[in-house]
Amino acid sequence: MPTQKEELQLNTQQDMSSEDMYVLKKLFTEYVSLYRLELNSGKYEILRLIANTNAKQIVGEEYRIFADYDEFTRRYAETFIPETEQEEFLDWHKCENLKKRLQEKERLTYYYHSVSKDGKDSYYEAYAVKGKTDGKNFYIFLGYRNVDGILYKEKAIQEQLQRALDEAKLSNEIIEAIAKSYQYISRIDISKNWFEEISNRAVENMNYKKSGEVFSGNRNVCKKLVAEEYQEAFLKFTDITTLPVRMKNEETIVMEYQMKDGNWHKLRFIEKKRDKDGNLTHVLCAIRSISDVKKKEQELLQQVAEARKDAALKSRFLSNMSHDIRTPINGIIGMTELADRYPDNLEIQKKCREKLLESARHLVSMVNDILDMNKLETEQFVENDIPFNLAAVLNRVNTDQQMQAGKKRLIMLWTGKNRS
Repeated sequence: MPTQKEELQLNTQQDMSSEDMYVLKKLFTEYVSLYRLELNSGKYEILRLIANTNAKQIVGEEYRIFADYDEFTRRYAETFIPETEQEEFLDWHKCENLKKRLQEKERLTYYYHSVSKDGKDSYYEAYAVKGKTDGKNFYIFLGYRNVDGILYKEKAIQEQLQRALDEAKLSNEIIEAIAKSYQYISRIDISKNWFEEISNRAVENMNYKKSGEVFSGNRNVCKKLVAEEYQEAFLKFTDITTLPVRMKNEETIVMEYQMKDGNWHKLRFIEKKRDKDGNLTHVLCAIRSISDVKKKEQELLQQVAEARKDAALKSRFLSNMSHDIRTPINGIIGMTELADRYPDNLEIQKKCREKLLESARHLVSMVNDILDMNKLETEQFVENDIPFNLAAVLNRVNTDQQMQAGKKRLIMLWTGKNRS
């Protein structure tokens, strides 16, 4: 087990209180290293650094502090990052670039590949959240954790959020940074049927009460904001009287629903507290917008539907085309058989050759149509204006139909003999 000194190293000149440190320790227990970084100067403080990590090998037992964080990351990259990935790693970690990105965003996440000195591959997540900023200083918190086999990032944030809300003041800047992952968060006392808003980053779209009864609050929200087709499911899901049973063996349950304005939300109940018998007594209600995700899903579904429609049209086209191709082929067979029956009749032989030639040309035309369809799909088709004789086309169609009438009628037509 690492000692207290190995787990947590603090600069004695930092301006964080003991309460801040207590919150940080509880909140970042799964992070192998944590830094407080001032981006203008590049100066940094090691808030947490456990033993047996690559970073610990860089700073050594004496917890060496480099001139600035850029120098620290350069040394780390040269030692542990594959050469082909070093440029990207250094670009993301450069203080100048971090500041530029965090001026527009509240948090950043970056995943990278690290190789230890003994050749072991590991993957890590770098998670940067904006801290206090003013005209002189631009502070951020930068944490690292191993993500080999870890569940989805969202679940990790939820777990951190639950621990933070149990252990720290709501005003703590670290909790607020993580809470920004959600548009709305409230805590619910199930036994008292009471909720209290923790944070609301979308007041215009989520102008809910700060606190009040859960039953009446849910009904009002449902009636005013939730799309009608989801209202029944929403009321059933938000019925807190059934939550202890539904979450008996679950830490969190989730529902997706659409609002009347067309936006999509994901509502999640998260276990906060249970009594000594394991019965759920308090939960967190966290809501986030998933409209962008739903839009992408709908676009994909539409693409699938269009692909299926195209496949059906293509299948029908091929089916019709195969049927149409049989017509000139049958005509060719029929004319050949007819010519064989009258080998000495030059007139019939001539007419048979003419019909054979017409059928063959028609067959070639149909094959060309199939090839043109393929060119259309590959965008290689060039449209041409080709003159044609309408009377000849109609005559060819009529000839094809005559050939389908049967051999007996063909003989009557061309020989003039009544063989019925």
